[in-house]
Parts: sequence; structure tokens; C-alpha cells
Amino acid sequence: MSTAKRCQLVVSVLLLLIIPAVSGCFGQQTYKIGFVGGLTGRYSDLGVAGRNGVTLAVEEINKAGGIHGRPVELIVRDDKNDPAVVRAVDEELINAGVRILIGHMTSAAAVASLPVSASGKALIVTPTATADSLRGNDDMLITIMSPLKLMAQVQAAYAVQELGLKRLVIIGDSSNPEYARNWAEVFTAYFESFGGKVVATLPFASGSGVEYESLAQAAAGYRPEGILLVAGAVDAAVMSQWLRKGQPAVPIFSSSWAMTNDFIHHGGQAVEGIVFSSTYSPDNHNPAYVRFAHKYRERFGSWPNYAAAHSYEAAQLVLTGINKAGNDQALAVKQAIIGQQQFSGLWDDYLINAAGDASRVCRLVIVENGQFVTLDKK
Repeated sequence: MSTAKRCQLVVSVLLLLIIPAVSGCFGQQTYKIGFVGGLTGRYSDLGVAGRNGVTLAVEEINKAGGIHGRPVELIVRDDKNDPAVVRAVDEELINAGVRILIGHMTSAAAVASLPVSASGKALIVTPTATADSLRGNDDMLITIMSPLKLMAQVQAAYAVQELGLKRLVIIGDSSNPEYARNWAEVFTAYFESFGGKVVATLPFASGSGVEYESLAQAAAGYRPEGILLVAGAVDAAVMSQWLRKGQPAVPIFSSSWAMTNDFIHHGGQAVEGIVFSSTYSPDNHNPAYVRFAHKYRERFGSWPNYAAAHSYEAAQLVLTGINKAGNDQALAVKQAIIGQQQFSGLWDDYLINAAGDASRVCRLVIVENGQFVTLDKK
């Protein structure tokens, strides 16, 4: 064999060895999902926890070999809880080839994303947005929590039937109008159907200029027997401190929005005894939840809140859909999810109906000794 032919043979063998290696390094396909939530700003407690919950689920599936041997790629964006940014980051992810988004974390942000879910460009699975306007639509939106209507009704029934309250004031954050107005309206209707009376609804806009003291004084002027807060964790915590100064014995209720560690951290002793209504069960001993909570703490250095837990569930739902569909395309994954209908959550099973709306158990939660405790266990 000539020297030239030997060289050609060596080169051919080397190419056969190199090409697969190169293609493996640069051409491995992934299943793409996006996470979008408020990672900065006043409501970042929800966004950061949500991102962490999704990250944990993706890391677990990839460690186990991915889906059908392909890894899952998570792309994270900050929507700043700003409607204009919401639309921009959704389009950015879609243009990058992402067809499944987990987020947005507030109802205001989720409502801003409705044009995307209505267009069919992407499937959006929201872990924590609960406004009733998001449900019952023929679109590409899936919810994880129970409807707001159910949570507000359970809370109102407890206030009037169990505690016997007749006069109540509501203080709500107008910067998340779809949620705050919705919770206040449902609570009021149900509370008054049992003979109670909401004597005033006091709005405020979250930010550095909130007049907490003036709001507390205005609420006290109505001589209420109870007060409902519909606001994020920081605002609800600070508002509770001012309310306790003037009305230490008046029962305070809060919507599920504020039920994060920031609420207890900023509220201190003032938030003891405040009652929430939520689908989250923070002291549940279900093995699935206990395992998740400890792995979350090991990975991120803190215990999970409801946003982290429901985001983890949202990611598991999406990963199940991708596995059943065999791809990460929006419609195929949605059909796979609603086709299965029943799913195992971290503390209970839940259903997803044909419209993509979740149905699950709602429970009352109280702050006791600096911890969230399920009320019906007491």
C-alpha cells in the first residue's frame, strides 16, 4: 500500500471516530421549558421560590436520565410582574423555540399573558395565579391551584359561621386588581349571604408610599369585628403590625397571596393567629411532600413556601405531559395532560379538567408560633 493510501485510510478512520463525538457534543437535542416569574421587586418571594421549585424538578429528571434519554433544558426569565415585560419575555422565549412556559406567579401577570395562551403559541402552566377570569377558557392555559372562588368562600364561611363575625373591613392591594378585586367580591358575597356585612373596602397601591398607619386608622373607624387583607407578603405583614397597634384583639384574615416566609419574617408577633385559605398544606406528612421539602431545603437553604411547592407540581405535570406526548410541543403536551385528568400532588391528588383548570382540596391555615399550621389539625 502506498504512503498516500495509508494517509487516506488513517484520515478516514479518524473522521469516523471524530464526527460522532463532535455531533454528540454540539447536537444533543433537549426538551425545552421556560420559567417566567417576578424574580425582582416586591413580589419576588413568589418568583424566586417558583423558579427554585421548577429547577429542583428539572434537576431530578435529568439526574434520572431525562425523558426518553433526552435532557430537559430550563430557560428562566424575570417578568418583573409588569404586564409589558410579561408579554416581552413570553415572546422572547417563544422566538427561542420554547413552547411550554411555567409561570406567571400573580394573577395580574397571568392575565397579561392571556394573548399568548389564547393564540396557541405556547402552553402556559401557572402554579399560583388563581383569578376566576383565568379559568373556564378554551385556551392554552393550565392552572395548578384551586379556584379563587372556593378559597375565598371557605374563608368567609369560617369567619361568619365559626367565629360569628358580623362586621368586617377589607384592605386590598389594587396593583394586582384581577386577584384583589376578585377575592374581595367573592368573600363579600359569601360573608353577607350568611348575615355578615362588609362595612368598607379600603384599596391601596403597593409601593414605597403606602400609608399603612392611615389605612389602619381608617379601618378602625368602622369598628370592625374582623379584617381581611388581600395583599402580598410584605404589605400584609406591615399592615398587620399597624392594625395590631390599634386593634390587638380583632381577628385578621389574609388571602393565600401573602402566605410565604416573608410574611412571618416582616410581621413578627403581629401576624400570630392570622388565618389564610389555601390549597397548600405546609405541615403535611405525606411522604412525597416531606421528601420534596427536605430536598428543597438541602438545595436552596430554606424551607419551601406554597409558590415553591406548586411550581414543583407544575413542573412535574409538564414533564409528565412531555413524556406521554413524546415531544415538547404545546398542543400535544396539553392534550396529554388533560387526557390523564388525575395527578398525584405533593399532599393530595388533584384533577385537571378539559379547560385545563385544577380542582383540589382547600384548607384553612393559621400562623402559630412563627409557623404556618393547618387549622383543621388543631
